Amino acid sequence: MRSKASLARRIGMSRKRAFLIVEGREIDPSFFGALAGADPRLGDGTYEVYVIDQISGLRHTRGKAGVIEFHDYLRRRQMLSQENRVTKVSVLCCVDRDFDHVLGRVRRRSPHLVYTKNYNVEAEVFMVADSVRAMSGALSLTRIEAEALVTALGDWQEQLGELWSDWIELCILDAGLQAGTGAAPSRKSAVNAGTYGRVDAAGIASALQTIRVRSRVQNAIDRERYLRARFRNVTRSDGFASVVNGKHFPSYFEHRVKGYYTDDPIALTGLSSRLLSCFLMAVDFTAPWSSHYGRQFSRALAAR
Repeated sequence: MRSKASLARRIGMSRKRAFLIVEGREIDPSFFGALAGADPRLGDGTYEVYVIDQISGLRHTRGKAGVIEFHDYLRRRQMLSQENRVTKVSVLCCVDRDFDHVLGRVRRRSPHLVYTKNYNVEAEVFMVADSVRAMSGALSLTRIEAEALVTALGDWQEQLGELWSDWIELCILDAGLQAGTGAAPSRKSAVNAGTYGRVDAAGIASALQTIRVRSRVQNAIDRERYLRARFRNVTRSDGFASVVNGKHFPSYFEHRVKGYYTDDPIALTGLSSRLLSCFLMAVDFTAPWSSHYGRQFSRALAAR
């Protein structure tokens, strides 16, 4: 544990080229560390990764709010980029995009803030990993068996996004209208029968009415119209999977796999808990998808 002031001083005196500040402990350090290690401007030994809960003295001690608070602390002191007698040191504050692009509220416009392309890091991993490799490891399948499963499941991430699209839109409206009804992306769909079944039209209508009644914003009708249009545009350009909280992918994957193996059951005990690590190990951090981060790293490293 380091205080924010102590870490700021360490950054300024370091021989490293970059310090990455991330939200969570589970996969964020591995994911962003691997991206940095694969970047030709950085590489092994030229960067350090800190999880935000390793930094004391912040009002927000966890998650995105904490990372942004530390970013603002350094920015006020002009310490996001520092030059010493050895090298220039840059800070990269890595955060989940969440619904910010849909809500139209990117919290800070700064070259030192690195946003995920999809909803969060977990979603990113499931979207970019080699599915055959990941499923082989997670389910102890041969490559031929894994390829057959991948073909049978199809684009299961996009399918979950489409299945839950009404729920996700309700979550966006709840956040954008500041209604506080409990419709949140951290929760599984409350408007699909049995979580993954048919949409409950009456449930959607009831939830929407509650959101409208509890809205705490001015011009709520215009705001709702704006949010719906943004949701349509984002899902049309990036797909429905891009707005799914990646923490929900493992349980949906397990649900689909159980359906596939009804006549030939396999051991699924603990599948959800190990799935993320298997997909993470199947990510190629030099593949074209990583250019989304390469561009953001470039801006941060070049900033003064």
